[in-house]
Amino acid sequence: MWRTSTSSFIIAWFCTLTSFGQLRSDTLEQPDPAPIVSLPSGLDRLTAGLDRRFLFLKDTKDLDGLNRLIRVNGVRVGLWLTTRHQVGIGYSFIRQPLQQHNLLAEPVSFKAGLRRLNFFTVYYEPFLIRNDRWDVSLPVDIGWGTSRYEFATESVRGTLVKTGNFIPVGAGVSVTAKLPALPKCKALRWLGINAYAGYRTTLKKDFPGSQVAYRGFFYSVGPTFFLGRFWDDVQSWHRNRKKARQDTD
Repeated sequence: MWRTSTSSFIIAWFCTLTSFGQLRSDTLEQPDPAPIVSLPSGLDRLTAGLDRRFLFLKDTKDLDGLNRLIRVNGVRVGLWLTTRHQVGIGYSFIRQPLQQHNLLAEPVSFKAGLRRLNFFTVYYEPFLIRNDRWDVSLPVDIGWGTSRYEFATESVRGTLVKTGNFIPVGAGVSVTAKLPALPKCKALRWLGINAYAGYRTTLKKDFPGSQVAYRGFFYSVGPTFFLGRFWDDVQSWHRNRKKARQDTD
């Protein structure tokens, strides 16, 4: 089942990318609504930011049998290869209290449980649209993660611990609106609003034969910070300040 859903999602991702590429090749005669962002140089090609998402894990249900929302926190560091292609690495973690007693291969009776997931990923992010107003991209990633289950059991003193590792993969669609600079607040252009949605699954389970399933849809909506724009303004401020000093000498 998970192989079918993963393959379908990857095929849809690839078809969207190639379809948009064909659309762009058919409309090269028409100018973009806003100028494309130029490729930075040196350290300006690096990007960094916080990554916070909400994930619906298939193995986590509420009392009504519906998928419960899980928060995922992390960081990402990227490198611009061209004006429309970025690669990078990321780290994410999940701290989730457990309520279900039958997730692992063998039933565990516990008073309280905790799941800790830590995973590193490498990602590739092609941009369908990238200009001074909008960014639209199709990021895809794969990585390696570790899991740790801690159970405060009723029959054993202390805490029962089980660990494993897994291979996460994911793909999605990201849309970012860039805020314009105002006359009295140019720093506003450092910020934007991002909406990101997609699907995550695993190529390798940490506990084969269990009901553990780190797959499901995720979404993220929130502010974003443009490190490149901030650094450009800082450099411009330094150049203007240096020029002003030279003019007064």
